[in-house]
Parts: sequence; structure tokens; C-alpha cells
Amino acid sequence: MRAIVRFNPSAGDGFLIPIQYNYLVQAAIYTSLNRDMAEFLHGRGFPVEGRIFRLFTFSRLNGAYRREGACLRFLGQVSLQVSSPVRAVVEELASTWLRAGVLRLGESSLSVESVELKPTPETGASALVRTLSPVTAYETLHAADGRAKTYYYAPTEREFGVLCGANAQRKLLALGERLDESAPLTVAPAGGRPHRQAIMNYKDTVIKAWHGAFRLSGPPELIRIVLDAGLGSKSSQGFGMVEIWEGQG
Repeated sequence: MRAIVRFNPSAGDGFLIPIQYNYLVQAAIYTSLNRDMAEFLHGRGFPVEGRIFRLFTFSRLNGAYRREGACLRFLGQVSLQVSSPVRAVVEELASTWLRAGVLRLGESSLSVESVELKPTPETGASALVRTLSPVTAYETLHAADGRAKTYYYAPTEREFGVLCGANAQRKLLALGERLDESAPLTVAPAGGRPHRQAIMNYKDTVIKAWHGAFRLSGPPELIRIVLDAGLGSKSSQGFGMVEIWEGQG
């Protein structure tokens, strides 16, 4: 399930936000949840195989803007999407934003125009999706001298799809659902255009991610968890939100 919130700046000259704003949106999501829910997601989450999944993701801000130094100034109405397989999380966010009428991003208080709830679409064993926030897939590798290095894969590398598929499996396990592991999710570049790299900075960590279209093939349960909880890693930091795309395959 996902919520689409549309909001307006209180001043006629828009609102200013750092270019690297993911952590501000994430903070706005946590502070819009009730205390128990926020503490559970942030502190405990959904553990599986030694990892913690928060099981939500969010899009980039969508609206007209101009760049001003290290910031973006958004002008006019802006929208944000948040999705989760945990329906209560999405409903709590929608209720808070509608009741308060305000969404706070950093130092800006923004007037909520509307909140739309959308159920997760049903899919078969294949779906064409496009990114609303870029997808990242990585491994920690070790050099001969023992030093660790994070390697971010491109969509054209086989490991990208393998890691995204394994991540979807873990997210489904984190929900307490099990399925035949011999039927994995496959993820392949699609859309006919080269994928666009985005180099992001989240709390002083550089993350390489990719915008574009992908073909998902596999059990519908795994496609559904991707639509709800994101494709690839670092979903709760604002990576991997996708939507069904009725574009070119």
C-alpha cells in the first residue's frame, strides 16, 4: 500500500531543501508516526538473517524546482510517495498528515493539500516497473590486504539482479511469509534506454544507485513485496521505490 501526499510551500517563493535530502524525508516519516510505531520501526524493525528491515520506502520529491548552490528550491505543489507492506504504517502517516494539515521537512512547514491512499496492484509472474527513487545493490568486498571496500553494481552486471532478488526474499521472510526458494525473483534492465546513475550522500555515506526501468519476473508475492517495500537495498533511506510502468518493454 502507498500514500501520495501533495503539499504546498507556505511562502510564494517556495521552500529550500538540501540537495541530499533523503535523511530529512526519512525523519519526517518517523516523526509523523505515533511514538510506539516509530520506536518499533527505527529501533527494532523486522529482523531476518541477522539484518533489520524497516519495510518502508519513499520516492524522490516530485515538483518544479531550481538549484541554488547546495540546495534545491521547490516552487509550487510538490508530491511525495511512501509505501509499505505494513498497512498500519501507511494509514498512520496519512491520518497524521490529514489531521495536522502540515508536513515538516527540515526547517520548512508545508501545507498538506491532499493525501491519496493506493492499494498495491495485483500482478502475475512478470511486471515492468520504473523507479520513483533510484535502486542500489552492493557487496562488501575484501582486498588482498584485508581492507574492506563497498562495491556498487550497475544494472548491467549479473550480481545486481541476483542481489535485488535475494533482498526481496529477505523482505518477504521479514514479514513472516515463506515460499519456495527455488523460484527466485529475477530483475533485468528494461525500457530501451540506458539507466541513469545517481550518486547520493546519506549522512556522509556515498551511495551509488540507478534510475530506470526493470522487468521483474518470479512469484507474484516477491513482485508485490518489491512494490510495497522497495527494490534493492537501503529502501528505508529512500532507495528503490518503483511503480508499475505501462511503457515500452
